[in-house]
Amino acid sequence: MTMENVKLGQVFESRKVSGQKGTVTAIGDKVELTLADGETKMVSESTLGRWWKLVAEAEPAVQEENNVAEANKEDGNMEVQVHEAQEEKPVDGKIVETEKQEEAPVDTNNNEKPADDTDKKDETPASENKPADSKPEHRGRGKQAVDPAVQKMFTDMVAHMVDMGAVKRETGGYVGLYVDKRNIAEVTLQKKGIRINLNSQSLSAENMDLCKIVPDTYGWTLDSVYKVTKTEQYDTAVEMLEQGFAFRKKPAEPAKPEDDKQEQTAEAK
Repeated sequence: MTMENVKLGQVFESRKVSGQKGTVTAIGDKVELTLADGETKMVSESTLGRWWKLVAEAEPAVQEENNVAEANKEDGNMEVQVHEAQEEKPVDGKIVETEKQEEAPVDTNNNEKPADDTDKKDETPASENKPADSKPEHRGRGKQAVDPAVQKMFTDMVAHMVDMGAVKRETGGYVGLYVDKRNIAEVTLQKKGIRINLNSQSLSAENMDLCKIVPDTYGWTLDSVYKVTKTEQYDTAVEMLEQGFAFRKKPAEPAKPEDDKQEQTAEAK
């Protein structure tokens, strides 16, 4: 499956998660798949071909909208080319007069007539001169604005972990948090909430019960998923991140006294 064959409205089914389906809602460098629960996934061309299979084509209404957008785009390019050709190519070496102004009527009573407004330049904005049936190219519904409260929680929790000593790495659509070069969490900002992937071994039993655990067959290190959709969940989310930090943080090794080293040397002799 190549990007040229991907169309808006097509439905793909995951080869990894049984029963998980996503509808193509935007196409760019990556394909946006919207799942049944409203969650979106940004999938590359290689990932789409390997882990997703096409199970349904776009509905007729969506396909027709795609065709109209492409047709309008081609018609617009053709009109521009024709217009430029007419302006640049004279007929038989003569300048063609494309528009003839209407002559003003003669006043037999020698009365002065007000100036004709037809001599004034057309000051109508260019946007109003466009054909009524022209439509912009449709490339999906696009991403909606993120809830400001959700954005603030996302920014605050990442900043809090960086202040603790975690290293932040922005990768694609999520932020990875690392301690001693080991991944402790992946924090993803979504339209209606925040998804956090954590290591189940780092969580308390109480917090683990709040997460969705990924089957062991997936082989994921960050096998627990916690979704934050309300501000009341912020403290719990931060607590989980702090548990992941403590789980991966290597304790400082105490320096051995010099006397102990000399004693060990003497015993070896």
